[in-house]
Amino acid sequence: MSQEKKQAIATYFQANQDRCKKTLELFSMFANETRFKILCILAEHDFCVKDIVEIIDAKHSNVSQQLKMLRLSGYVTKERFGKSIVYHLENNEVRSAIHFVQQELYT
Repeated sequence: MSQEKKQAIATYFQANQDRCKKTLELFSMFANETRFKILCILAEHDFCVKDIVEIIDAKHSNVSQQLKMLRLSGYVTKERFGKSIVYHLENNEVRSAIHFVQQELYT
C-alpha cells in the first residue's frame, strides 16, 4: 500500500473516531445473545417484559437486566400503560442495522 493511501486512511480514521466509538458500542450491545434477541424483536414491535420473556424464552430476571442496560445506553425507552411497562426501540440506526444484518446474512 502506498504511503499516500495509508495517510488518507489515517486521516479518515482520525476524523471519524466518534463514529468508530459509536459502532463499537452498538456491536457490544449485539454481543450478548439475550440483548440481541431483545433488540431484534423490539426492531419489529414494542413489547412488555412478559411478552419478551415468552418470545425469546429467557428468564424474567435476565430480560429485565438486559432491558435496563439497553435503557441506560439510550437504545430502548419504556412507557407505562396501566400496569404494564412497554419497551420501545428508540434508536432507528439500531433498527436499520439489525434489518441490514438479517437481510444480508439470511437472504
